[in-house]
Amino acid sequence: MLNSNTLKPILFCIAFAFVQMAMAQSNIVYLIGKGRHCGDSVVLRWNAEDVFSFAQLINSTVHIERKTEADKNFVPIAKQSAVPVQNWSINQETKNQSLLLAAASLQQLSNTAKEEPKELSSQLELMENRKFFWVNLSLAADLNPNIANLCNLRFVDHKASQYKDVQYKIYIESNSFISDTLFIFLEGGKEMYRNDQCTLSATEGESSIRFDWVADKSYSAYYIQKSKNNGVTYQTLNSSPMVIPANQGDKPILFWTDSVKNYKPNYYRVIAIDLFGDTAMISKPLKAMGRDKTAPPMVTGFKVKENSGVLNLTWDLVDVLSGEKGIAIGLKHSSEARYEPLHKTLLPTKTTSFEYKPSTKEKDYYFILQLFDTAGNSSKTEVYCQLEDNIPPAKPVKLRATVDTNGVVCVRWNKNLEKDLNGYLIYFSNSETSEFSGIVNTPYPDTVFYDTLSLRMLNREVYYRIVATDYRFNLSPTSDIVKVLRPDTLKPVSPLIKDYKISDSSIQILWVPSSSIDVVSQTLLKIDLETKTSTRIKLNLKDTVYNDKRIQSGKQYAYSLSASDESGNVSPSTKGIVLKTYKNIYLPALKVFVVLYDSVSNTVKLQWQLPEGCADVLKTVVYKGKVKDNMMPMPSDIKKGNLVFYDKSVGRGMVYFYAIKVYFVDGSQTLITSPIGIFTN
Repeated sequence: MLNSNTLKPILFCIAFAFVQMAMAQSNIVYLIGKGRHCGDSVVLRWNAEDVFSFAQLINSTVHIERKTEADKNFVPIAKQSAVPVQNWSINQETKNQSLLLAAASLQQLSNTAKEEPKELSSQLELMENRKFFWVNLSLAADLNPNIANLCNLRFVDHKASQYKDVQYKIYIESNSFISDTLFIFLEGGKEMYRNDQCTLSATEGESSIRFDWVADKSYSAYYIQKSKNNGVTYQTLNSSPMVIPANQGDKPILFWTDSVKNYKPNYYRVIAIDLFGDTAMISKPLKAMGRDKTAPPMVTGFKVKENSGVLNLTWDLVDVLSGEKGIAIGLKHSSEARYEPLHKTLLPTKTTSFEYKPSTKEKDYYFILQLFDTAGNSSKTEVYCQLEDNIPPAKPVKLRATVDTNGVVCVRWNKNLEKDLNGYLIYFSNSETSEFSGIVNTPYPDTVFYDTLSLRMLNREVYYRIVATDYRFNLSPTSDIVKVLRPDTLKPVSPLIKDYKISDSSIQILWVPSSSIDVVSQTLLKIDLETKTSTRIKLNLKDTVYNDKRIQSGKQYAYSLSASDESGNVSPSTKGIVLKTYKNIYLPALKVFVVLYDSVSNTVKLQWQLPEGCADVLKTVVYKGKVKDNMMPMPSDIKKGNLVFYDKSVGRGMVYFYAIKVYFVDGSQTLITSPIGIFTN
């Protein structure tokens, strides 16, 4: 019995076809398979585990049974057999190569089924032929669902989408052999397959591009595609599918080489086909093109000589053959460094010398001469020169220091660029005008130094400076002095809230700033007491007033202030105050207000709509008048929740104006609507 969850992912790949092929036939047919949810259906795919089992499978009836959460036992749902080759609708016009390959392979398997040679060599040859046809047929079934259907290797369950969990049992009906039972479990409607991306890499060569990618054995085949219109459309380059060779390891590499014109870019991608015949993966597009990769010949005779403080570089005249463009000279001062160009444009190919004035700060000189062609290819020649060293290192720069609350000082500076730098000497003093004492008297190799200060001393200021030294004991000028302060652990005095002003749209807070002289910032803490959310508002140092307009009417807010000093100490927060904004009782006028006249009943109908989220209605007042500037409230008894009013006290042939105002139980009220006039004709 085989469980689909335990099957290896190389189910129908060519690599699988050659694993554990038995020479001797058996009376047991072994099946392997998988299933996939496809939204409105479930697709089942299976195959035989060896050539003998496949021969029995292709000539037998396959039974498919299903079990869901609603079933106690498996229920038969289908039984099917392979379609004979003569019924495959193949004619001279058929251009489907996979269909032709499958038909030919199946026919050859049928032709060799009756052959049983006595000689061992003939038996081995026959077995290899059968395996070859079986592999081709299996691959064709992977790539074409129609072929899988014709060969009795596929079934689609169109009723499975209504079930959450579903199980299948597949076996062969036969009296001449024992059929293995294949179980396939699909849980929760999830697809039981991977859909990983692969990374396509390109090696751009002369008039060719080689593509490589790591293949996945869970896929049956690959196609590589090319786009000549910036990825709008693609054409497939390989007419036959690319499969993974049987001798590949866990991470097989597939490759493809495309012959191209140099410097004409195209886009490429690979697609993978799985055992269900679906495109299971499409790689990200890769832009590539062919390039001229042939470097020009090396320049000969390159040498350097010092003369009167100048380095003279000379070389032999370049023999211009084809495409030589110019010469570049580069320089570096250590073997590990990278070369820097000594001129902005290429020197003409007829140039044979170059002069360079050496720096007084450097001892080692590495020169490179490169000959470039028009394609950017280059050949290179190198030479080395060493000068006497009597120059001290440069003055250390950007000395800086920080100290934490425990008195640990971190001193940093920029590293000198001299190749022969040996380290740094570090000095310390409690006064800028006093003599500095050496705390590191041997070359210190790093650019970060830690020191610990005593927190019991009264003076807060501490000073550091450094000197660089090289291997020949040349000392640099002394660095600039850096000052640090011993930790300040005293919290500043808190600000004092002295007044506030409240309206329905803002709250204004007034306060007296902290009296501590080292305060650098102030923070206002605001808490919405209804939502329990808090907001920290950064204030300028000189601010004494804050006008908070991000409020809602009728809500409560709490405010408190704190101050921070230059050492990061934060004062205790001021005693918080709780303030409530005034409620705005005037709401906008009703937006939906309709006046209609019914001439049959001589009645005016007024209809309106309340604003969303308003409180309960206390009363509704209707205003009426013959002119819109002189309307009076009508005596009316409009019940709560009513949105319609009928005015029967109207005369014919008159003009009346109407307006509405609504009062709510929470004290709020709408503004009176704009008058709407109507003629009672």
